[in-house]
Amino acid sequence: TMAAVGLLESMLTAQIVDMTQRDPDLLLYLALRSARDPGLHFGALHSVHAAVACAVVTARLGWDPGRRDALMCAALTMNLSIAELQSRLAGSTHPLTPAQRERVDQHVQDSLRLLADAGLADAGLEASLWLRIVGQHHAPPAGQPDEVGEEARLLRLVDGYTLRIAMRPDTIVASPALAARDLFAHHAKDPLALALLKAMGLYPPGCHVRLASGEVAVVLRLGAAANAPLVACLTNRRGDALQTPIRRDTSLLPEHHVASVVADRDVKVRFTSQVLYR
Repeated sequence: TMAAVGLLESMLTAQIVDMTQRDPDLLLYLALRSARDPGLHFGALHSVHAAVACAVVTARLGWDPGRRDALMCAALTMNLSIAELQSRLAGSTHPLTPAQRERVDQHVQDSLRLLADAGLADAGLEASLWLRIVGQHHAPPAGQPDEVGEEARLLRLVDGYTLRIAMRPDTIVASPALAARDLFAHHAKDPLALALLKAMGLYPPGCHVRLASGEVAVVLRLGAAANAPLVACLTNRRGDALQTPIRRDTSLLPEHHVASVVADRDVKVRFTSQVLYR
């Protein structure tokens, strides 16, 4: 119903924006960790992760609230028709069946139909922008014109980036550093891509890294440089678990520089966000 759609817009987007203003690094950490360990809800949590990234990037770009909120709502609802399918397929290495491929190929129009049926098509200018972004968030088939607005162009970048760094957390494919380098390689002259990379860093909050010292750490906050985040060490240089995390600024000493990304499956020590961020 339109009431449910309105509730989504007013409550969830407001909470994300509020947390973006208070502690964007913690928000990015929670979004990535949730998307990488989603249980049965990957489809929904990927959309939330994308909306969080949109909030952080648009804050950096200085977009007005109406435009920002329309983009975030589009991120939350772009995959409305396949959220359950995304959750079932999360982490799978099997190819899509013909029926699944058809649903994925049709999901933009199907999601638009669900939103229109809820009454969004008659809900004003901001809702009209919301629908337009959802309708443009994937490139059309080859040979068809691609008339895409700046908002949808940003959502395409965010969608692809957040999906890559969360979808296969136990493999190097999900390395945020590799995702960032690929994004830059394909969109080097795009100011939206640059804003996304600056907002997320090479090692966004929530990913695991190995320092030059051998310590394994989790990224807590972006640093002054994209490749030098603030981290919390989970193990010592011998690989022994620490009883309490030790914070490091990876920009200071050579032995504390980030040496590589570590797959989630290779991290045996975890602390709650309350412990890491206190």
